Amino acid sequence: ERLYNRYQSAGWQEHTDMLRTHYRMHDEIAALVAATYNNLLESARDSQKQALEEQDSLEMFNKRLLWIECPASTEDYYDPLQVQIINKLIQSFQAKGYINDPERDLGIVAPFRAMIYALRKELTGFTIYTVERFQGSERRIIILCLPLRKASMLKNLQSLNEDGQVDRKLNVALSRAIDRLIIVGNSSICRKAKHFNDLYKHIRANGIITNYQEIGVTNGKPNTSEPTEHQD
Repeated sequence: ERLYNRYQSAGWQEHTDMLRTHYRMHDEIAALVAATYNNLLESARDSQKQALEEQDSLEMFNKRLLWIECPASTEDYYDPLQVQIINKLIQSFQAKGYINDPERDLGIVAPFRAMIYALRKELTGFTIYTVERFQGSERRIIILCLPLRKASMLKNLQSLNEDGQVDRKLNVALSRAIDRLIIVGNSSICRKAKHFNDLYKHIRANGIITNYQEIGVTNGKPNTSEPTEHQD
């Protein structure tokens, strides 16, 4: 990145180029990171342009982009309610036949070890990692959970470039998804950071924003002990 910026500032554009063709994300997901690549990304497969084949009676399953709104976490670095939400989501996807191979079809991105610990206690057979561990991987469905208690914790989720125009962590997390991307978080907190605010507004315009209660989760505490590990 530093080398590229040096060439750009020196006016040596003839010495730089970018790989524009990608084979992973559906176009609706790729649109979330398009600005990072100066809107030059081009999808290579027909499947990256196709509409969802099946239309479900529940509207949230008819969109590739979904934000599930939930309260701010009551704990630091993990959220028992978000564990319930993700568990319910997975059950719904499995019941509808959207998840056949847990390892291949679904990945859960969590920012803290404590949240990963809590999720792994409830879910088996699924890949649950931090965004750093997910780099280079892909899954048909990606769930990104944002267990935040207060806005000051947003800095732990971000990795901004020098001019603040790119959040590297968020860019990697979003671009792991092939067919569907689900965000679980509290928008009042998340929208205090520019890139998460842009993400929320894009999903509101092009996907579905729904409340956690609408997927059949009540605000009860699951039967799990408190994790002892904290920030990744």
